[in-house]
Amino acid sequence: MSLTLHYHPLSSFCWKVLIALYENDTSFTPNPVDLSNRPSARRC
Repeated sequence: MSLTLHYHPLSSFCWKVLIALYENDTSFTPNPVDLSNRPSARRC
């Protein structure tokens, strides 16, 4: 099973999840979302 994390780089809630994933050595694919960039916002 593949885990994908859609996150905004400035969100503190997302950073908490990122820290937990890195500490537990969980494999995941990070997908930063930039809502000011139109192509990035369409991926969600």
